[in-house]
Amino acid sequence: TPPAAFTSWLGALRAAHWPDGRFLTPIAHLRAGLQALFDECETPLDAPAQWWIDDIVALGAQFVAVSGQDVVDVRLERVSGDACWRFHVDNAPIRLVTTYFGPGTELVPDAHREDARQRQRAYDGPLRRLNAGDVAVFRGGAAGVVHRSPQIANADIARSVLCLNIRSTTSPELWLPDDETA
Repeated sequence: TPPAAFTSWLGALRAAHWPDGRFLTPIAHLRAGLQALFDECETPLDAPAQWWIDDIVALGAQFVAVSGQDVVDVRLERVSGDACWRFHVDNAPIRLVTTYFGPGTELVPDAHREDARQRQRAYDGPLRRLNAGDVAVFRGGAAGVVHRSPQIANADIARSVLCLNIRSTTSPELWLPDDETA
């Protein structure tokens, strides 16, 4: 669970100043990439932001250990609508997801996966919602986890969501600090 001081800080910060972006970087440069993203989004780099960066760096280290890759595709986004609202399975072979603020990702038990995918918004079966701070690592593909983002459009709710992926054909160009070369 994120510390109360972090949650209060982020809740008081205008969502327009929450970090929002995507970049691909070697794990060794993840901290620098996050600091650049926070700076670009005018997110104050005070103690709660430093906790946030430290947490993402720690999750990144765990993710690369699980994935076997040393490059990570980072997507930290502020969400205020029904992004990714359809029940689906990711095409990515492996993905780490956590919500730092707002309602978390919704998961469907395997026994109900086809019903959820067919009925979509009409699905009224069992769901498990991840809490803020819960971390999930999903498989993608045919046997992957069926999930969706919670439906929050028109609810005056914002979410901050982190997704870590391995490099893919949809990844952005490799980001390196200005003093580094590929």
